[in-house]
Parts: sequence; structure tokens; C-alpha cells
Amino acid sequence: MERIQYIRIVKETPDEAFRRFIALDFETTGLSPAKERIVEIGAVLFQDGSPEKEFSVLVNPGRALPPIITAITGLTAEDLQDAPQEEEVLSPFLSFLGDALSGGTPLVAHNACFDGSFLKNYLLRNHVPFDIRMCDTLWMARRVLSLPNYKQDTVAAHFGIVNRKSHRATSDAETCGKIFSALLAIR
Repeated sequence: MERIQYIRIVKETPDEAFRRFIALDFETTGLSPAKERIVEIGAVLFQDGSPEKEFSVLVNPGRALPPIITAITGLTAEDLQDAPQEEEVLSPFLSFLGDALSGGTPLVAHNACFDGSFLKNYLLRNHVPFDIRMCDTLWMARRVLSLPNYKQDTVAAHFGIVNRKSHRATSDAETCGKIFSALLAIR
């Protein structure tokens, strides 16, 4: 079965269901998961609210990097030219995800539909079966906070969380995981 099930965390959701999770973020060549490609993968395993282990890799998309992506992320064509292709990082990435691919450890992302769509297309292109549970910190923040906007950096600032390198996958993933833990505590 190839699916991503988006989980809505509510007050009644048991805390122990999320003692362990993987926060995930992708930097991409654009917004369309069907047409664009991943250029950076960041994933951080959290246990009891603390980051335990991370996976971080640049990915050569096999195409030009649009200037707007360089402006947002700071990544350049030179940064990616010697990076592995997506199929070369598949095995270590799948190993890091572990039981998340079969409905075990939940994944967490800020705007999970975006990252989930890129993940789904990546796995489908590489013929990897998956049944993933995914939580969205954007949805959760909108539900329980009153902020001027719900960009990840705005939500992070609300909780006093500092993102070391905004718009870089691993730093964004770690920030997302910390936001998720903070949101779980107040839901």
C-alpha cells in the first residue's frame, strides 16, 4: 500500500503515541512535487522531545537550480554539482526512516502536505512501498495558537525556539520537531 495518512492531533490523542517521531524537511527546486526535485533532505529523530539522531544530505537534482531557490536557501549549483543523485541517497534515507515507512514512527513536518507530497513522489519514483503516518505542525499551530501568521519561524519565535539556519532542511526539521513537542504540551 502506498499512502501517507495525515494525523490530526487533538486533545484526546495519547501522549505516548508521539514519544518518538521523525521531523522531516525538504528543500526543493520548486513547488510542484510531480515536476520538481529534492535538493536537500533533513530528518531528525526525536525521543521524548529531544533530538537524538539526524540525517542530512544534499541531492543533485539533475537540473538547473532556479535563482529563487538560491535566494531562499543559499544553496548554489556549485553546492549540488558533486552531490549524489536521489537514487544514491535512497538506501541511507530509507534506513534512517526505518519503521516510519510501515506506519511505525510518525513523521512530522511544517506544512506536511508539501513535504509529504515530495516524499510520496520520491518513494513512488524509486518503487518503494510505504504506509506513513504524518503530523502537521502548521495545522496544529493554527488550531491552538493566535499568531499574525503561521510560518515556521513565527511559530518557533512564539515558543522561543531559534532556527540556526532557516530554509535549510536539517535546521528546519529540528526546529519543526521542537515546535511539535511544544504544541503537544499545550494542545
